[in-house]
Amino acid sequence: MAAPVTISPGLTQWELQAYVEQAAFSSGADKLALALGDGRIALIDIPGGEASFVKVHQGSCLGIAAHPAGGFLSGGDDGLLAYTSLDGTVSEVTRAKGQWLEHMAASRDGRTLAVAAGREVILLNLEVGSLANYGPHAGTVSGLALSPAGGVLAVTHTGGVTLWDLDSQGEPIKLDLRGMNLAPAFSPDGSYLAMGHQENAVHIIDLESRKVFGLAGLPAKPGRLDWSHDGRHLLHTGTKAVICWPVPECFQENPAPVAFSVQEEARMSALAANPRIPFAGAGFSDGTVLLAELKRFAAYPLEIVPGSPVSALCWSAQGLHMACGMEDGRAVLLDLGEMLQAG
Repeated sequence: MAAPVTISPGLTQWELQAYVEQAAFSSGADKLALALGDGRIALIDIPGGEASFVKVHQGSCLGIAAHPAGGFLSGGDDGLLAYTSLDGTVSEVTRAKGQWLEHMAASRDGRTLAVAAGREVILLNLEVGSLANYGPHAGTVSGLALSPAGGVLAVTHTGGVTLWDLDSQGEPIKLDLRGMNLAPAFSPDGSYLAMGHQENAVHIIDLESRKVFGLAGLPAKPGRLDWSHDGRHLLHTGTKAVICWPVPECFQENPAPVAFSVQEEARMSALAANPRIPFAGAGFSDGTVLLAELKRFAAYPLEIVPGSPVSALCWSAQGLHMACGMEDGRAVLLDLGEMLQAG
């Protein structure tokens, strides 16, 4: 059992002894789950900080998401999609032999979950317990996103993106974009879909006109994208600073982003925007974690000992807690209210 260590007011750390792949909060934000590289899931109570572990996968646990009824769903490189209850009971949901279940996307209300399995996508209606397959796609699925209203599933892959209308039985919309596309992210109002590209670029699609805008010449491949809570700015990883592209101003010629808090020796490796207020968490390859304020474009480093790349970041749906995971097996929980109250 890993004991919690208070770093500073509002900041608590655990030693989980394995690479942290992903993190997710329960629907009520009273439990934090972390997917670990040795196949375990760490379950942490909020508040209290008691941590327990459940061995779920034979290899690595690659993806995790909250179940609306409690507990968590996880995917692994053993092809298993499993449900783990809050008392640690594990049950198999389905199995995709020979596939890595890494990419997962949950709807805002938590009732729908999409899981990539090779060139297919498994879609679960968690409210009624049904399961359906979508695909095959033109290439191996490299990213998933569900629209804010939950009615559209975006699937990125080599050669483009496929948009499935989940309320109809018709053929999907296929948009051709050469090369490998990844990390799709809908804007909060569902008007735009942004995605990264292997050639150090970001594409933004206006979903009404289907016009595609490109942001090229980035310093590295953007492996993770996210939007500010009001949709005014698009952020991405792979940079040596916090980069905010104003939308729709960035669709004009020679667009210029807002850049702040430059890191000399590290690139951003993890990113999560707060869903309620103008803040974002930005994790870097040297272990630095910044709390970025997107109204004044300022950033504040959290008092975390650097040294190991940040591998996972996520906010609770209420925007009050942020979880950080490190490659060296540390996990850190930020209680934003407690930290701000302490000054």
